Amino acid sequence: MSEADRRARVDALFDRALDLDEAAREGFLRSACDDASMQAEILELLRLVAQPSSILDPDRIVEGPLWRAIAAGSEGRAEPREGERVGPWRLVRELGRGGMGTVFLAERVEGRFQQRAALKLLHLGADSEEMLRRFERERQILASLGHAHIARLLDGGCTADGRPFLAMEYVEGRRIDRYCDEERLDVDARLALFVCVARALEHAHRNLVIHRDVKPSNIVVTGEGEVKLLDFGIAKLLSPSAADGDALTRTVVRVLTPEYASPEQVRGEPVTTASDVYQLGLLLYELLTGTRAQHVEGTSPQALERAVCEGSPGPPGTRRAPALSPFRGDLDTIVLHALRKEPARRYASVGDLIEDIERYRRGMPIRARADTWVYRSGRFAARHRAALLGTGIAAAVVAVALASWTGQRSRAGREAERAEQMERLLGELFLLPNPRRDATLPNARDYIARAVTLVQRDLGAHPVTRGRLLTDIGRNYAVLGAYPAAEEVLGQALSIREQHFGAESTEVADTLVWLGMAQHYRGRYPQAEASLRRGLRIQQQLLGDDHFKPTSTAIELGDLLHSRGQLAEAEALLRPVLARLQGRDGVAGLLFACRSYLANVLRDRGALGAAESLYVQAAADADVAPSVDHARLLVLKGDLAGAERVLVPELLRLRRVYAGDHPLTAQCLRHLGHLRMEQGRLEEAEASLAEAQAIFAQWLEAEHPMFARTRAAQAEVARRRGRTQDASRLAHEALDRFERLGLSEHPAALDACHTLGRVLLDLGRPAAEPLGRCQTVTRLEAARRQLLDYTRGRSVPVPFRAPAPNR
Repeated sequence: MSEADRRARVDALFDRALDLDEAAREGFLRSACDDASMQAEILELLRLVAQPSSILDPDRIVEGPLWRAIAAGSEGRAEPREGERVGPWRLVRELGRGGMGTVFLAERVEGRFQQRAALKLLHLGADSEEMLRRFERERQILASLGHAHIARLLDGGCTADGRPFLAMEYVEGRRIDRYCDEERLDVDARLALFVCVARALEHAHRNLVIHRDVKPSNIVVTGEGEVKLLDFGIAKLLSPSAADGDALTRTVVRVLTPEYASPEQVRGEPVTTASDVYQLGLLLYELLTGTRAQHVEGTSPQALERAVCEGSPGPPGTRRAPALSPFRGDLDTIVLHALRKEPARRYASVGDLIEDIERYRRGMPIRARADTWVYRSGRFAARHRAALLGTGIAAAVVAVALASWTGQRSRAGREAERAEQMERLLGELFLLPNPRRDATLPNARDYIARAVTLVQRDLGAHPVTRGRLLTDIGRNYAVLGAYPAAEEVLGQALSIREQHFGAESTEVADTLVWLGMAQHYRGRYPQAEASLRRGLRIQQQLLGDDHFKPTSTAIELGDLLHSRGQLAEAEALLRPVLARLQGRDGVAGLLFACRSYLANVLRDRGALGAAESLYVQAAADADVAPSVDHARLLVLKGDLAGAERVLVPELLRLRRVYAGDHPLTAQCLRHLGHLRMEQGRLEEAEASLAEAQAIFAQWLEAEHPMFARTRAAQAEVARRRGRTQDASRLAHEALDRFERLGLSEHPAALDACHTLGRVLLDLGRPAAEPLGRCQTVTRLEAARRQLLDYTRGRSVPVPFRAPAPNR
């Protein structure tokens, strides 16, 4: 029998014996196995199970019969001491001891540079074949991982007597839990550190490595606030080519820390990335509450299994540390979702957990929570048009909303009637077409349109519910890019709410804000400003300036003023809002939006340094990638490679999220066209801008301002390609559109004037007055008329000078 077959046989018999009473185990082994040495080994393992503290916790594996047997081979061998050499390292002092070895602070004594390391040396007598394989595996694992938040491997080798060692990056700092408490970090700061740990694990998982021992003592935070994940000593390579296969997932060798073990580890089941997700949940629970989620009392396997596999911690929000501000709801949901006992019911990956943490920090709906109308409406109020919902989610929201209405409106004596009505409504809403008659299946917009019909038809006697559902349906239309439909439905909701609640109610204000945003995206800027200003006034009167709703509305109004080219007014509105938000808790989403929108304004006013600071701060605080708007600034600054790193993956992401085209896709293409133009890749720039115009034509109405802004960029590309007549025509077309829309002061209108002036210079004619100093519509129009005169062969002797950089 080969060694592998023997180990499999031992495992199988051991598992079966564990299920028997202690008195019956020896008789079972005698009847099932005639190999005396195998019987003795299994009996020894069964005896060890009765002493879990000596085999389950790597920090306590220092005694017991198995380890005494291993230590028997250590006679005559001395432990290294401080000052001795280990390879090219000199041991300075002992830092700690664990299940596998002792860790020393060491200094390099060979080579022409100074270096300190945490040198891990296997325990005396622990260099059995299994331990040596584990130690070698840790060395291979660390060498394969290169991440800012993982302590890197510096060296590895053997001592003179053949004992393996690892030299790892020495990280001087405090355990993450102590760091958080001693620095009195708030919830958001703790979440930021937690995300760093999670990103390190995500990197490990991408390299087919599971950590399997995530706990505070394995995570250090430096004095500069940098997080480092340590000790992959019991990690398991996911690769099927790993030398020892899945040996460490077997019941025979369960190395874990009970208070931080996952249920599948305790049960001896295969360990996957889901175990790391579970341990991240334990870590997050402890960082938020100051207490452990799992409390193991007793030393028997039964006590351990009861504590880990059956015990349920309460919501962390009910057990928070006294120094922390209150939190409940979404954060509780995130933690408990990661701590579900069944691996398949946890987050599917560490990346999914990170996404929900980031969504929580930005005030966005989390994925782990049910999509109820009340929940999604409340969370969405802190967001803006960049929310990316898949079409399937939008359809599901409609269904859940209608079901929610049933639960809220049903009362004793009417429940059967309501249930029957809801069954009919949902049946009609999701009635699939006959594929023999219909060429295509319905999409989210079809379902939403059907929901509008059903709400209007069947809920006429319930104005409160009808107004609420129509508001949320209109919002979903806007998210999907169906702006005319969104404005129509929100207008209906507004009328209903005005009649039922009164013109000065918070319900009317909520609908007005969504209506204003839909009008903004539709390009109806005057109507949008009227709706947002009216909604803001009502919210300020009823809720006060500091409430999140008027704050959010003011931020959206600032974004609208920026879209209208009213940069000074936008800055004057957004700056005091930002000042009020800074230093407040629970406003991460509002801060992100306010900084981003103000950065857009400053960028287009030419204050590129100040804009860059805001973009960087917004992205860093929210732990997100740079935005498309930030990429436009990078183009203006000449950082074309940086802009490329933002725009190309973002375009791919938008196309994936929307399963095709969307106005946001066209926006990204427009920015990509600017980048390609500055890179000198004019043919590609022309193609990107043409594709953006085609998508705008599909989604937007003919007089939307985005057409004029894109046309201005197309004119400049044509000029740079030497097609002066095309450039002149496109610039005139853009300026005509801006004039009709009342946007002649818009930065893109100045770009079009700039292009037209350069065309005149290319034709050898004197150009118009310096448009960069035009401050009023009158002056801008006068300058434009001068340019038009030149194209008709007239002459005005004013040299053209380019304006300040703008979009």
